[in-house]
Amino acid sequence: MKVLLIVAHPNKTSFNHAIAMTCSRVLAAQGNEVILHDLYEEHFSPMVSSSELARDAVLPSRDQAALCEVRRPPESSSSTQIGGAAPAS
Repeated sequence: MKVLLIVAHPNKTSFNHAIAMTCSRVLAAQGNEVILHDLYEEHFSPMVSSSELARDAVLPSRDQAALCEVRRPPESSSSTQIGGAAPAS
């Protein structure tokens, strides 16, 4: 399964970062593909310009890379398992 973790806290020694790092390690150890983004480290701006709202907008390369990362198809078509339990039939 592909998992996107996003942390948004300015202090790398925060409890938020500790939770994100622990989740990342555990999920990866379970065989998941983990994508971790630290919005402060990436200097993320929550402001969206009007030029970015168009469907055919040309995005900054960093934003385009993140979009491709999320849209990439899964590597296998096996059943998704969450928390070690098989999905309900």
